[in-house]
Amino acid sequence: MVRLNWGSRARRPAGKRLVLLLAMLCLFAVAVRATSASSPKPRGQQQASDTDLICPTDNASDCYPRVFQATNEFQPVREDQDLPPGLHVRLNIWTGEKEAKLHNESDDDPATFAALEGLPVDKSVVLVDRPVAPEQDPKPDAGTRPKGAPAYDPVGLVKEPGRGGGGSSSSGNSGEGHAFYDAVAVIKAVDVAVAAGQAGSEDASVVSDAAERARFATALEQLDEFAHDIYYGVKLMEDEAATQSLLCLMSGTDAVITAQQAAAVVAAALQNNPTALRAVERTWDQHKAAVCPMRGATLGETVFGSYGLMPPDGNDDDDDNTQTRQPHAAWVRSRLLAVNGLLKSETILRDFLASEGLTQVLQVLVEQTGSEYEAARARAAHLVLDNFLDASMGADLSLWNDESGPTLEGETKEPADNNRRSLDCKAGPVHAGCWSYHARRWAEAHEDDETHWSGELWRRLQDRIRGGPPREAVGHDEL
Repeated sequence: MVRLNWGSRARRPAGKRLVLLLAMLCLFAVAVRATSASSPKPRGQQQASDTDLICPTDNASDCYPRVFQATNEFQPVREDQDLPPGLHVRLNIWTGEKEAKLHNESDDDPATFAALEGLPVDKSVVLVDRPVAPEQDPKPDAGTRPKGAPAYDPVGLVKEPGRGGGGSSSSGNSGEGHAFYDAVAVIKAVDVAVAAGQAGSEDASVVSDAAERARFATALEQLDEFAHDIYYGVKLMEDEAATQSLLCLMSGTDAVITAQQAAAVVAAALQNNPTALRAVERTWDQHKAAVCPMRGATLGETVFGSYGLMPPDGNDDDDDNTQTRQPHAAWVRSRLLAVNGLLKSETILRDFLASEGLTQVLQVLVEQTGSEYEAARARAAHLVLDNFLDASMGADLSLWNDESGPTLEGETKEPADNNRRSLDCKAGPVHAGCWSYHARRWAEAHEDDETHWSGELWRRLQDRIRGGPPREAVGHDEL
């Protein structure tokens, strides 16, 4: 009997087909993986870019990753590095650098905040010393200053506006510099007597003088703008002739507006400008010896002189113009501001005391009582506070210690002396020994106004005379 194995012959083609199918599936899987490898996902792109480096120099050790590599600790981030999302970023206030680390979700855990509720909160301020970088050398003291090096100057170099301090502006490279030096030239060229309003007798001279005064007034207005700039304030005070003209004019002239403008220019140039003040101090002896033609006296005799009645207008044919005039309130205040700036120099301050400058300032407070003088009277009080009574404002409390200084009623051994002093201060001429008498009256008259200057003036005077520690006083603004 012959057996025919039809079943095995029939299954053989099916087995081959199965093998073929499996082979095709394997090839398809390999192709898919190859396609995936050639087209990575965006995250894969970021991971690949993590290996990119930025090399600012040719030295390989200076290279760093383009993408910031975060850790659990804060690390500095370079300006050109890319920050991955989800990091905790902060700014170091000492170095100004950006720092970042991996975000810790526990920092935002509500349970953490709940655990802190009810705990006492300390609101005190702790001062932390700024860390010094290892490469920074400590500031050398005077003993380690290199040989031949210039002495330390706390003010430093005053740079010319807009030019970074390079070169002198006298070369006139800028329109602003031209305008400044042209104005200074006018101040020096115009005769001070003409600028003060003392015109000639001839008609032609009167016309010419009027034109000169107009030029002078324009120059003063320009300098009033320039003097507020530290650089131009220094340059103005370094010009001896221009400074002398301004100081003479501000001391009082027939032309009140000119005197007020001159005082305002000097005050602006000296305000918060120690370099300009030093320039005046260096030539102060020459300034004092200079003659002011409209007063017929030296500048040293007039610069700290009276703030009171002004001279007549100068027309002797008119009875109304032969009478003295009340001082202009704006001139008094501007002049006091200028004098206050000068008194920041101890050399000039001592001349102020020797010239009985305090008596003249007291006369402003005693005699100029109209409401229009209130700002000037406050300025006069603050001049005394800032320069003689308030150490926090830089006053030297030891300077006002001569016999003409302030005294308190009841401080002398003989009561009769006190009564005589009170009568002298009430009815007699104003003098520096009457400061406490008048300050007490003013303080009592304004005792309901805690911000009035008289209260602090009276307190400081008592402390100064008795030699005790200064009492707490109300601060005052610059007026």
